[in-house]
Amino acid sequence: RIGSQPRRSHVARACHERIWRAYVRSRMRRQCLPASFRSGTYRGQMTVYLVRELHAGPEWDHRRPMEEQAHWREHALFMDRLVDTGFIVLGGPLDADRVLLAVEAGSEAAVRETLAHDPWMGSHLVIDDVEEWTIRLDSRRP
Repeated sequence: RIGSQPRRSHVARACHERIWRAYVRSRMRRQCLPASFRSGTYRGQMTVYLVRELHAGPEWDHRRPMEEQAHWREHALFMDRLVDTGFIVLGGPLDADRVLLAVEAGSEAAVRETLAHDPWMGSHLVIDDVEEWTIRLDSRRP
């Protein structure tokens, strides 16, 4: 085919993906992130907050699925890192326009500061609300 890129084997695609993830991780390490985010000190030590985000940023294209939005890979890697550190307890889309996250943090300001580093913040997502959530039932803790 003229003008098309050659097809990659599944091995080449996997290799490309690993290289891309390593590149994005190295860029994230250089960013000025809160120390508790970098060290993974959240796990079960802080208050849980509910965060409502809206797909309302100027770059969000309502005609495209989430995985086809601009800068999806960077956003996905950032969110995976927040899960790995224990900042995000659980989260996901409620519908096409809203996302709900349960996060552990020391304060609402810490929640907003951490999420401000999301590559989609402001361009694809905006924070609608952050509120403290009193957990009474939790199978994660004895």
